[in-house]
Amino acid sequence: MTASLSILDKYNKAPTGPVVGEPHGPTEYRTDLGQLTENLTFLFNRLAKIFGDYQLISSVSAGGNTLEITAHGLPANTVVRVESVGGSVPSGLSAAVGYYVLVSDADNIQLSITSGGAAVDITGTGSGTLYLYTVPDALNNIVPQAITFTGSNTLPAVASLKAAFLYVMSIYGGTMVGPVVHSGTTADVTRRVTALSDTATQTITGTDRDLWYCLDVSQNSTYTVADPTAAGKSFVISRRNVGGGFAAAIRRADASLMATLPDAGASWVRFWSHAHDGVLMWHAEEWGGAAANLD
Repeated sequence: MTASLSILDKYNKAPTGPVVGEPHGPTEYRTDLGQLTENLTFLFNRLAKIFGDYQLISSVSAGGNTLEITAHGLPANTVVRVESVGGSVPSGLSAAVGYYVLVSDADNIQLSITSGGAAVDITGTGSGTLYLYTVPDALNNIVPQAITFTGSNTLPAVASLKAAFLYVMSIYGGTMVGPVVHSGTTADVTRRVTALSDTATQTITGTDRDLWYCLDVSQNSTYTVADPTAAGKSFVISRRNVGGGFAAAIRRADASLMATLPDAGASWVRFWSHAHDGVLMWHAEEWGGAAANLD
């Protein structure tokens, strides 16, 4: 027969054991080993407060989008993650994402990307041994979950502060102090590129694209660049297609000429925004090829 060892949440600073020559039976061994299991319980419970607790997921219902966890005891909106040992998490869920608990009953829950939101659509039951990991408040405060900002921009539940930072910067912008280093074989910078219209006139903002390229226009065309909103912005206009006999003029919002891309050959101009005589405006600062009338 076997008997359970003690799993009290108790710390025994100096566990005792048998003394040489002292009779020791099952009861005494259980008492001695129980001190160790109590210490393990105490340690586990303290670690769970820091790193979160685990519960076994008994089954997954793809049709009902539910996870069965016997007597889970989880309040609504508890932040959790799903993990698999020896397999994969259920389809529709991600091990790298934090979810909010929607309580179905004492033994079943659903998961939502947002607090009190719709249940995640679970399309597969997963494999391996599945666990539900409760994210403690200390971690939840620094590992962001899904948040909706003004303007309906939604920050997805993410696995790191880095991902949250990059997402917020992509929406709202920001100022970075210090160098930005791109390293590794997969590091790159994606530029925004758009063709100018083959029309007599077109107004562009300049900074909503990094590169504008001019077609072989079918008439003399004027492209007006709206006034810059800040100093230090730049963009490039290039022209490679020529031969149609027409030129492209690049002008400021006040109609003053900044550059001409003639029909004489390939050309390009980089424009920068800075103050001239106290007035913020665009200026042609770099150019090549047949670019002319630069200001």
